[in-house]
Amino acid sequence: MKLVGNHKKPSIVLMTSKCDRLAHDSVAPAMGLIRLRHAATKRGYPCEVLDFQVNSEEQLLRDVENGKYDIIGQSVSHWNILDDLDLHWKLRDAAEKSGKKCLFLAGGNPATQETELWLNCAVDLIAMGFCEDTLPEIAERYSEGRPGPIWDVYKDLDGVSFLNEAGLVVRNDARLLTEEKFVEYSYTHDMEMNNPYPVYWEHVSQRMSSLLNMNGRSYIVENGRL
Repeated sequence: MKLVGNHKKPSIVLMTSKCDRLAHDSVAPAMGLIRLRHAATKRGYPCEVLDFQVNSEEQLLRDVENGKYDIIGQSVSHWNILDDLDLHWKLRDAAEKSGKKCLFLAGGNPATQETELWLNCAVDLIAMGFCEDTLPEIAERYSEGRPGPIWDVYKDLDGVSFLNEAGLVVRNDARLLTEEKFVEYSYTHDMEMNNPYPVYWEHVSQRMSSLLNMNGRSYIVENGRL
């Protein structure tokens, strides 16, 4: 794949895995992706998080087909790998219809361990380790419109894996996590972020209400955790 940037700030969407949740009363924000969203937007890159616990796959596909996003990333899973792969193929079809040269990313421990599979089957780039700095740097190189294929554009970027010209996996080691960066990622960013807890509370409330009121109850059960 050759990148064709447009010298504008690329729009990013980050997705959770397609894992089904059996516990209807325990949905929670995908904090890892929300941290990445904060890091990207802090550097000026529009970024959204789509959590399949509360968001729609159909809406995502429509948005991609309409050209809303330039960079599409997912935190993938081991146990639901077939559904995640299927989603990526659908997204690639939608991106092709949009006419955009979207960049597809995968992250998380499963992508790091199954690098060759994901690069050969679904994505262009794998982001490894803490990506609060890596994701904006990926977006920066995309937006610069650097000519050439993936292996040339990202050849000297730490913390990514990709296929080279011969189809072999190239792994650029992630940066060491310093104490300063740990504090920045795990405290400073967390204190700055606007976490979408109300969205999840409302989702759980509506879901539990429909289950608990099916026998005509006139009250709503609210759960709390201390």
